[in-house]
Amino acid sequence: MTRNNGQITGVTAQATNGQRYNVTTQAVLVATGGFGSNKKMLHDELGLNLNEDFFTFNVPGIEGDGLRMMWQAGAKKDTASENVETIYLLPDNFQYFNADAAFRQPNLLINQRGDRFMNEGDMGNTTFTGNALRLQPGNYAYCIMDQAMLDDYKSNGPAIADIVHPASCFVDAEDEIKKAIANDYEGIIVADTLSELADKLCIDEAKLQDTIDHYNQLCVQNLDTDFHKPAKFLKPIRGNGRYIVGKYFTGAYSTLGGIRTNKLGEVYAGADEIVPGLYSAGQDANTIYGDSYNFTLPGNSMGFAVNSGRMAADGLAAYLKATGSAKTPVGA
Repeated sequence: MTRNNGQITGVTAQATNGQRYNVTTQAVLVATGGFGSNKKMLHDELGLNLNEDFFTFNVPGIEGDGLRMMWQAGAKKDTASENVETIYLLPDNFQYFNADAAFRQPNLLINQRGDRFMNEGDMGNTTFTGNALRLQPGNYAYCIMDQAMLDDYKSNGPAIADIVHPASCFVDAEDEIKKAIANDYEGIIVADTLSELADKLCIDEAKLQDTIDHYNQLCVQNLDTDFHKPAKFLKPIRGNGRYIVGKYFTGAYSTLGGIRTNKLGEVYAGADEIVPGLYSAGQDANTIYGDSYNFTLPGNSMGFAVNSGRMAADGLAAYLKATGSAKTPVGA
């Protein structure tokens, strides 16, 4: 972006074929969706390692270009608002979508130390679970069931249902388990014995046995005195048929924030000063969640994108009218 006396005067862009474009304008509206697919920015801004200990849907083009343009044009970088729409998922989620869904049940969830760390009854809330995983070594945890439990879900339905995944996921997961074994896929671990499972998880066998024995005792007594999981979710892990494990990582739909705007969509250059002619909407300007994405309100980020876009467009139109400009604003 170019400026004259502090005011936005244009945008310079370069196409993938190398051709450069210089656009003269009186205002720019940036709505580029954050930086959820930019490995370097995720690491530098949030300490997350894309496709290593943190996984997203990798939407093409969501590289943070708009945020960097705004920062370079004088927008105040607001690190306090930078966050992610936290979820949890198996690596390469779309290749193992049904298994990812089938394993999202309130069974024993342990970290790499072999310790249980949360009430698994909350696994239906992906943000609560993703937040908990982000506090564990490596940002991941293992959710353990056995074949008999998976067969029970096939026949009787899930303990936790959702509206995202198909009801057939428990049946369809079987083919993905076979594919995972054939591909040596890290997100799905299958073992015939607890000793084999401990070896594959790289957890001391005695520790794993102790954790499972203790958990099973809580299930037998029908009272979770450790994390108070509801009794209806207390199903012991017996290893009947085989052990099946999903290795879930922290992930996100997208990033949030990086700059601050007012109700007109104007972008702040400081505590009270704005960058004249610079507007933003959508995820780049989304600071509504604090430390936790509101997973329980479906479509809330899309609602913010629509409404902030409307507000920014109204503010931009009023700005152009006030400045007497007939030039066309640029949307990035």
